[in-house]
Amino acid sequence: MCFLSRFSYSAAGLAVALLGAVPVSAQELRVNGAASATVAAAPDYAAETKGDPWDFDKPSDYSYTYSLGEDTPQDQGNEFTAWEPYPLVQGGLFSGVTREATPSIQMLFGGVPGAMNARQDTGLHYPIDAGHYVTLSFRVKRSWAAGNTEILKVVWEKGARAAATPTGVLLLLGKGFDNDTARWINQTPIARQGAANEWQVYRVRLTDPRVLIGNRFAGTPWSSQVMGLSLTPGTGPVGSTVQMDWVRLTAARTVALSWQGLGGDVVLTATDGSQHVQVYPEDLTPLAQPQSPRAATGGFPDNSSVSWDYGHLTPGTWTITAQGASAQRSATLVVDASPTFTVLNPDDTGGEDMATALIGDPWDLTNREDVFRFTSPTSALYDVKNASFTPQGLKATAYASRQNGITQSDSQVRFFDDDLGARFSLTPEQARRYHRLSFTIDYDIPLPGTFDPLAPQPFLTDVQNGRPGVGGMMRVIWRTAAHRGGTFAESCGLVVQDGGPRSYTIDLSSYASADVGCGPEGLQFLPAGSAWGNLGSNLTNFRLDITEGTLDTPFTLSGVTLAADDEPDGAGQFVVQWAAQDARYTANPTTADASVAIYVDDDRDAGTKRLVASGLAASAGAYVWDLAATPGGIAPGTYWVYVEMSDAAGYSFGKYSTGPLQVTRTYDAPMTLSQWQGFYNVSAMADDDDGDGVSNQQEFERGTSPLIANRLELAEGSTGFFTERVALANPENRAAIARVVVLFGQRGDLGETSPPPPLTQDIPIGPYGRYTLNVNALANASYNGQGRAVSVVIEALRGGVVAERTMSFGDGWGGHTGKALTAPARQWFLAEGAANAFFQTFILMTATGAVAPKVTVDFLLEDGQVVSVPYDFPSAPGRLTLWANELCAPGTGGGACQRVLAGKAFSTRITADQPITVERAMYFNRGGRTFEGGHASAAVTAPATRWFVAEGATGPSFDTYLLIANPGSDDTVATVRYLTPEGPYTTSYPVRANSRLTLFVDAELGTASGRDALGTQIDVSAEISAPSPIVVERAMYWFGSFQNWTDAHNSAGVTTTGTNWALAEGQNGGALGYKTFVLIANPSEAAATVRVRLLREGGRTVITSGDFQVAAGSRFTCYADQPGPCQQAFAQLQDGEMFGIQVESVNQVPIVIERALYWNGGGELFGAGTNETGIRIR
Repeated sequence: MCFLSRFSYSAAGLAVALLGAVPVSAQELRVNGAASATVAAAPDYAAETKGDPWDFDKPSDYSYTYSLGEDTPQDQGNEFTAWEPYPLVQGGLFSGVTREATPSIQMLFGGVPGAMNARQDTGLHYPIDAGHYVTLSFRVKRSWAAGNTEILKVVWEKGARAAATPTGVLLLLGKGFDNDTARWINQTPIARQGAANEWQVYRVRLTDPRVLIGNRFAGTPWSSQVMGLSLTPGTGPVGSTVQMDWVRLTAARTVALSWQGLGGDVVLTATDGSQHVQVYPEDLTPLAQPQSPRAATGGFPDNSSVSWDYGHLTPGTWTITAQGASAQRSATLVVDASPTFTVLNPDDTGGEDMATALIGDPWDLTNREDVFRFTSPTSALYDVKNASFTPQGLKATAYASRQNGITQSDSQVRFFDDDLGARFSLTPEQARRYHRLSFTIDYDIPLPGTFDPLAPQPFLTDVQNGRPGVGGMMRVIWRTAAHRGGTFAESCGLVVQDGGPRSYTIDLSSYASADVGCGPEGLQFLPAGSAWGNLGSNLTNFRLDITEGTLDTPFTLSGVTLAADDEPDGAGQFVVQWAAQDARYTANPTTADASVAIYVDDDRDAGTKRLVASGLAASAGAYVWDLAATPGGIAPGTYWVYVEMSDAAGYSFGKYSTGPLQVTRTYDAPMTLSQWQGFYNVSAMADDDDGDGVSNQQEFERGTSPLIANRLELAEGSTGFFTERVALANPENRAAIARVVVLFGQRGDLGETSPPPPLTQDIPIGPYGRYTLNVNALANASYNGQGRAVSVVIEALRGGVVAERTMSFGDGWGGHTGKALTAPARQWFLAEGAANAFFQTFILMTATGAVAPKVTVDFLLEDGQVVSVPYDFPSAPGRLTLWANELCAPGTGGGACQRVLAGKAFSTRITADQPITVERAMYFNRGGRTFEGGHASAAVTAPATRWFVAEGATGPSFDTYLLIANPGSDDTVATVRYLTPEGPYTTSYPVRANSRLTLFVDAELGTASGRDALGTQIDVSAEISAPSPIVVERAMYWFGSFQNWTDAHNSAGVTTTGTNWALAEGQNGGALGYKTFVLIANPSEAAATVRVRLLREGGRTVITSGDFQVAAGSRFTCYADQPGPCQQAFAQLQDGEMFGIQVESVNQVPIVIERALYWNGGGELFGAGTNETGIRIR
């Protein structure tokens, strides 16, 4: 406001007399002592507290529902919405047509008693600090001319709207000088004041004692916290038009204006080219008779100054003009737009979404499965009609079906229920994690002639007059398994509001008790054991009740999430995000020209915050925060992020995130280049040591391992009859994070019209750690109770991981394991395969590109014949499965099918015109069991002249086979070097061109060694070499005579030795008596000194064995019963524990690694087992 400082005329005369002849003073106007000045815009409540100024760029800048009119006889003592539906909010303007003579615009609503007001855009959520924000101003245009005594009104409330809520009512004169208060509230130049269709700017200091007089003010003062604020822009004919440009509620900010030599009274005005205001004096005396002559002009004495509160000036360049009797002068005031911002991440909506993480399909309500997947079809949308799932969400109408005697709507959108059994549920632990509910809803209420939002039964029925209500209450409802068929937990109501989409966020875990009257906000009903953060049993019902009104109410519901708190990624990084713009109060806001500082705090006391980063550009909108690099470190706990913005004009403001950041563990500091090179022993940064297409330099920049491929694929997979788990292991002493994408096949045979969307999870894995993904437990792993095909893609986002997939079938009587492939290719080879009365062979191909591949499959038979069959993928991305036993010769099919592979053993060559991945699964039946046993292996991309297999055993319990494929056009000779604990034995075998050779190792080793390998168990590895490239696999069967085996496993050989190997899979003990064997082959001429690490889950400490020797040219088995370092290491595992494996040759002698895993499946000792070769790290 203005604080006048006048020169004393007597003092001035004295000065002239003392100084003698003085030149005439300069004619000038100064702003802060200069011809121009730049100042920061005054701090504004909506811009700072809400992060969104009241500039009418969106409908949520005001509350349509509560913008009421004055009481009139026509509405019988009840208020109703004052505007025709609906005012237009567009281009930075509010434009409405009045339904009452004295309409109001509710800028901030305090709330409805008994409702969850703090979870909405209300004053309980965003209270006004009335001690700081003291000046209210607004710019309005009305289609009627203001009368001489027309009154505008400001109303504020100290809480939810109720009879007992303290309220302040301030009346303002619509135009002219108010002699009662000696104030001009209208800041428009006098000549423009009150005209119809003329923009008027009003300003009032709400704490000014001069305006708070008895005939202007009643009620509670503007002080402490204020929760409600409304404006009444005057009284005019019904049907008039009112436009509002902006509303500001500002803290006091002043500039000094001074002038001299202009003559007579001086009138000060200011304009930015489109807005015009006058600077009015405040030194006049109230109730003066006669009034001061300056009351007619709003002028100041010449040679004066004034401290002017400029809070009602919107940002821009303002020309201030001082007009005196003899001269006019101007000065420039630049009001710099202050940044207005919102902290987007972390925030109260949280991070990982439950539906996305557990179901693989977010509840965006763009498809009907969001509602019907886990609910009874007859009640999924209860009291809801005309439903359609659109890109904008669920569009439908809530109505009163009047079932069960209920007269108003009981409209429900259910996301899962137990009406048909609990097909989906949240465990108490999952509910504690996913507790932040968010959604957006837009009501289109059919507004009747009168509307009482404060009727005795809010939004239901006006009992006094018998009128139907138009809205209702929205509620959140859930129920646990312990209360099936009984009572629900029920939230207090969210008041239904018309006038545009509104978003809500509720922390469901914050309520531990209920109040039937909803005095304290929260829950109205809470059965025992139903508190979201402390459930006594699984959560089996969850729904949103849309409205409890009596009228048909169209609505759009979208963006429903149940989220966990925000968290750093597995490598300890978190992206702090904000949205910032300069608050210019125009239709086209601009990017904020401010700098940002980010702090972290373990409470919300700004005095204890710690600096994370500063000097960031506000326009960046994001900062990648590496927690490990924070000075002092970040220990596990709950943290809040504080963002502070400052600009060159001197403005500075900070605010806390609306939600916390949960840190569950400590993180490694990022490596420097030299540290990274030393850790990995890598120096040639342009090279690609792991062959994954990413250079070592790029690996360093991404934070990934240069020794482990970043991308892994598991083409095979299925649920239902199969139980599938994917093991991820981190074989390095630094944290890793893996992005896992699960691709589900479509059950078109069951009527499924499209496959479920992929499921993506980012999984952190600690140093030397492991993680197990239970594929069958994923919500979309089945369809109508039936299993489906599954493929998995893994991408390392930080560090490196290895992956294996284990599938058991039946009740666990069989199984197989396959390691992930590192990249798709256009050609693949498989050495093993058979299509006869005993074996069933399936070739499984996956394409992840955008083009459906065409493939040619060549089957290489033992006699050198080649059977070639072309195939087309049905789609891309997609899967193609070939059942070799049912392969028909070209031109035959159905009953005339000529099964060209019947009774044949074969190898396979697959050639595609687009990159694909290939695996093969083989099964056999026994004792009336389908797929009693089987094995699976990934194909290899190229033949080689040297191969190694570490696993193998002979004797009465094991039958081991070597399968050798020669895909070349020339015959060759394969030399096999059998490595046993006693030493090596060597034999050579001819292999025909385009053929497959089968070697029964039990017999061949007996011949080569002269020992009884058929009657005595001999552990054996092998090195296979040939002058021409070949492909080698090893298959192993146990317990039973030929083709009467219990189970089997198989793997392709490896083509290189190494000194550091990893395996993701392993298990010890448990109900099925799991046993893990690590097979170590040393084909070298020197003994190897070996060390084994067992990589554990859940943050358990890695187990490192003592060193042990593997003799030159021999094979060694490390397992739980092997005396020495291996036994000591395995003994530290818990019973049933799953783990990964790392094997290192300490003295750098090259070795080869495999792992065999057995369990007592089907009630038989070693009834099932799997095997896989190691992944070479170095």
